[in-house]
Amino acid sequence: MKFGITGVPGTGKSAVGKAFSKKNKYGLIALNDVVEKKGLYSGVDEFGTKIVRLKELERAVDDMLKKKGDVVVEGHHHCEMKLDLKKVVVLRTNPDVLRKRLRKFPKEKRSANVMSEMLDYCTILSEKNYKSVYEVDTSGKSVGESVGDVEKIVKGKEAKKFLPRIDWSKELFKETIKFREILGREA
Repeated sequence: MKFGITGVPGTGKSAVGKAFSKKNKYGLIALNDVVEKKGLYSGVDEFGTKIVRLKELERAVDDMLKKKGDVVVEGHHHCEMKLDLKKVVVLRTNPDVLRKRLRKFPKEKRSANVMSEMLDYCTILSEKNYKSVYEVDTSGKSVGESVGDVEKIVKGKEAKKFLPRIDWSKELFKETIKFREILGREA
């Protein structure tokens, strides 16, 4: 089976993808590695993050998928592309946990990624581009526990338990209140 693991930075995609592929003898396509090896970026942004040429990456990965058997595609960007994948697992993480995981990121980049998580960015785009989308909450779980959840989805066991349902709207509401308080102080 060909499936994908996506999510915003800090949700555990790389660790879970590597551990799953090793344990289950799946091939692994790490999108960041493909971007780097093939030079599929046009520059870097103000945070040093590569600006990926998505259409070229999509074509390169599609070609790779044709040549492989069981494979997991791991990376943030595939939620923004339409690849030939049977299932997509979106890793989700509680915004407070995500902030801690991203503590080395510049504040603005950390905030943007946490906001993307609260707004279901990867789930919404994955549902637009793929038929079978599932979510796994990695908050407070070990890599092994998260791999176990992904295995259930891939094998079809208890997969319905992982249909998109994670809702960070309470955290988003708290963030909105904080923002309004900051604006009130500045007004």
